[in-house]
Amino acid sequence: MNIDDPFEIQAVIARFANSSHVKDWSGHQSCFTQSLHADYSDLRGTPPQTAKAAEYVGARRKALDHLKLIKTQSGRSAASRKRFFGTKGFRPFAKAQNELSRMRRTR
Repeated sequence: MNIDDPFEIQAVIARFANSSHVKDWSGHQSCFTQSLHADYSDLRGTPPQTAKAAEYVGARRKALDHLKLIKTQSGRSAASRKRFFGTKGFRPFAKAQNELSRMRRTR
């Protein structure tokens, strides 16, 4: 990945969000380097930590795998969309992915 390319960064962010929502754990893990730094101190009151990507994704999987995914006609998780973005929805990642695809086709 080219870290100077904002569209590639946006694509990774979109893949990160989507893969966790649809429980694509290998896709989720592909968004990270071998190790990562996670800071949940404001949320959980725990100190920041460095973890291996596989351990981090394994913990997310353990915490989220039991949740039922309800898909809408568009394939998005209705419950997740409502909880995080309100009832009207929020699609900045889809816009970024579409723009990235358009740019790649014109190269």
